[in-house]
Amino acid sequence: DRINFCVKYNISVPGVIPTIKEADVILKGNNLDEQLRVMKLLSLMGDRPKEIENTLVSLFERRSLEDKSKLMEVQTLAIATLGDCKTSNQKAIDYMIGVLHHYENDTEAAKEALVKIGKSAVIPLVRRLDKTNDQDGGLQYQLITILGKIGKDASSAEKSISRILTINNNSDVRYAAEAALQAIKSAPGRKDHSGP
Repeated sequence: DRINFCVKYNISVPGVIPTIKEADVILKGNNLDEQLRVMKLLSLMGDRPKEIENTLVSLFERRSLEDKSKLMEVQTLAIATLGDCKTSNQKAIDYMIGVLHHYENDTEAAKEALVKIGKSAVIPLVRRLDKTNDQDGGLQYQLITILGKIGKDASSAEKSISRILTINNNSDVRYAAEAALQAIKSAPGRKDHSGP
């Protein structure tokens, strides 16, 4: 708890809490145990890891024969951290959208991260939604829900969500589409284009 407090409030603890530059070196290395320890700390730092965004994104390209579950945990923490940094990195956003169909811890992290990222994630989310078909009900539901939670910044998604609403017979997907359209249209700060 003391370490978490120090991490959260940017209190330096040499040898225990790495600086962002030290974290960068560790994440570029091969010690998965150290990387997991460092990612747990970085995930508590809010947007401070933004300066090593490219290193965090490069973690998504890694594969492990020995310890897939540990690497997945590192990657899941990287998703959460990039969400806190509100990344606009296309590779990161595409990776997050790509894990939505896993239904594992990384899926939940990706959903939260994409909502935090907001506007930068809208076009890739819409692009993925437009490629779905009737067999992709679960994915459609997730994409539409994320867009609805993004709110007014997802106004460019209205046409795609409306299309799904008219062609999909799945009651859960239709409900999500209706709720998302309401959330986007009634979001605070949205300009009503019907007036003068």
